[in-house]
Amino acid sequence: MYEVRVVKTIAAPIEDVFEWMTNSDNYRRVPGVFAARVLRPGTPPPQGPGAVREVVTAGMKLTERIVELDRPVLMRYRVLTSFPPMRHESGSMSFHAENGGTTVTWVSRFESTAPILTGLASRALGAAVAVGFRGVLRTAGKELGGAK
Repeated sequence: MYEVRVVKTIAAPIEDVFEWMTNSDNYRRVPGVFAARVLRPGTPPPQGPGAVREVVTAGMKLTERIVELDRPVLMRYRVLTSFPPMRHESGSMSFHAENGGTTVTWVSRFESTAPILTGLASRALGAAVAVGFRGVLRTAGKELGGAK
């Protein structure tokens, strides 16, 4: 499995960062994101555990399910379908308050299901995923008051 890990500190309270990052509606304002919507609400609605969300970017289309939400410190999710195709093991965002801000650690473990050169395809996919994660975190930082 290939792992992408992106860490960024945002100069905002943990509750605000958690709410922004776990609400896919905000992703529509991220450059390169064309669509983000809830396909099936979770509990509590709309984006609690069990929610199924779709995110479409310049290079990917993902359908994911939220599997755990522990406000304001953790969200776990799993990609159900994707283009380009991948086998997704796990994804998480963890949040830690420190020094007047919030450090977000976003991790995803997956591998490409390309029929050839799977390792190379996984690394290329990983690079694209990391760019996407950084874009979401950068937009959250700008909207919530800055990044450290």
